[in-house]
Amino acid sequence: MQDKSKEHFDSEHGESLDQIILRMRRLLSDLPEELRLPDPESPRGKILTSARRAFAENGFKGTSTRVIADEAKVNLAMIHYYFGNKARLYKRVLTYAIIGLFTEISKDLINYPMEERLIALPFTLMKSLRDDQDKTKLLRREFADGGVNFKEIVIEMGDFGPKGFRRIIHDTYMTGKSTSKLKDLPMDSVLRLLITLGYSMLFMAPIYEAVLGTSLDDEDVWKEQITVNEQILKYGLMKKRSEDD
Repeated sequence: MQDKSKEHFDSEHGESLDQIILRMRRLLSDLPEELRLPDPESPRGKILTSARRAFAENGFKGTSTRVIADEAKVNLAMIHYYFGNKARLYKRVLTYAIIGLFTEISKDLINYPMEERLIALPFTLMKSLRDDQDKTKLLRREFADGGVNFKEIVIEMGDFGPKGFRRIIHDTYMTGKSTSKLKDLPMDSVLRLLITLGYSMLFMAPIYEAVLGTSLDDEDVWKEQITVNEQILKYGLMKKRSEDD
């Protein structure tokens, strides 16, 4: 009888050998044409770059297509040609921000042993947001406005977006439980906690700085926070842990 743990793990590295990795790679490489970023030097790419910066700094209402066109050095008519109107342009900018976020997270998570991917999830999310302030500002503004566009985009993206990523994380967790490495907890509740930790840590940064007098931009503060968060998550999620954890 085949050892069940070997169906899912490489004995040396603990990496998935099944559809979990294949679906992660699909999320990275098999995006439909309409979801792939255009050449940044093309007129369409320049418009998106300009719009992303403008929407992040000024919000949807505070941004005009004229400003976007001027910064991109394109004719205003090209925005209407490629995107139709400002609302559709904004939605496309937000779509690419979401794709970029989950692509970066997926690339990082593949490098972790299966049982550590849940622990790493919020930290890869935090790193992606910390490294790209425009993306952080853009998403912060969207969620402050109720996240209506975000919700529509998630539905439209289907398995190539957050919903597909959620299934991958679900299967990762189920595999971890089946090999007795992770505790048996309600998956959706675990995922809410992980996303909230990764998201709110960066979005609440100004409040932390005002109350605590320290900034997550400080490398020492950042590393300490990651270490503490990791220890707490390992204690709560890992079924078996050494004294060194």
